Amino acid sequence: MKKVLLTTSALVAFAGYAAAEVSFGGEVTVGYNDLEESGFYLDGELNITGTAEFDNGVAVEVTYGLDLYDGSFDAFPTVTVTSPWATLTVGTVEYSGTDMFAIVDGMNAGADLREENDELIARVDATFGGISVGVSFDTGLVNQNWSTNDISVGVAGEFGAFSFSAVYDDVNTMFGVQAGTSFGGFDISVAYLASDATGDDSIGIGLGTTFGNVGIAAYYAINNGNADEYGVSADFTAGAASIAVWYEGVEGGAGDDFGVDVEYAYNDNINLGAGYSDVDSFYVFGTMMVGDATIGVSYNDDGDGDMDDDYKAGVDVWMTLPF
Repeated sequence: MKKVLLTTSALVAFAGYAAAEVSFGGEVTVGYNDLEESGFYLDGELNITGTAEFDNGVAVEVTYGLDLYDGSFDAFPTVTVTSPWATLTVGTVEYSGTDMFAIVDGMNAGADLREENDELIARVDATFGGISVGVSFDTGLVNQNWSTNDISVGVAGEFGAFSFSAVYDDVNTMFGVQAGTSFGGFDISVAYLASDATGDDSIGIGLGTTFGNVGIAAYYAINNGNADEYGVSADFTAGAASIAVWYEGVEGGAGDDFGVDVEYAYNDNINLGAGYSDVDSFYVFGTMMVGDATIGVSYNDDGDGDMDDDYKAGVDVWMTLPF
């Protein structure tokens, strides 16, 4: 923390030699919910950001956030140092391998690639001749979840009509490669992911194409050691209306899900929508823009009871205001 405060002071001290500024931004939501919040609630965040640009091409950004729901500040600011050669980020940032690897839906190697979970992560990103490389690890300084020796590496790039990505993560000793291209109007992606810790691996194939106003996508994942997974989806847009339909299946039938979403833009300020899925059940919503504010009302049946959907479980009436 002391180092960050010194860095912030240094930004002010060097203001005569570089462009420096401090900005405030965020959003606040006030609402009423009868189930997930059991009454009136307040949500949102305030971010304080200091930036400075130096004559040698180096830029520094420090962001510190306040959670307006519980009044807590971030455990540590997020500091980003950008240079012509590389970018260093320390704070709230995703692990390199998880972020850069283009995994195909449904792939299951017996373990998931780890994701940021409130720990303090250090990450370095650099680009060499069109190939991007990222290396990251848990610093162990705040909310440590993993050993500092467990690195996550991601690589991504393009060669002509082909794209590729790769991942290696010490946690669960996971590694994978992916390649994609476009052919005959189809976008194709093939990926392989394995874990030495579980002894399982997975091969995923994804396809996507567009016919006029209709977009179609499909995937199939061969999961050795776990049930195969597959899915297909279609999106259709006609004027102000859009419809999405999907089916996701798991070998053996456990976890199958069919769903449909419908949205309609009544005008530039009012949007209406409804949806259903076998897992999450039914929801309906309406939103209206009033200046910069968004006023909304929704009902979500939350069939799986996870309270982790786009709309809060139960009846929800809210207003969100950015600032």
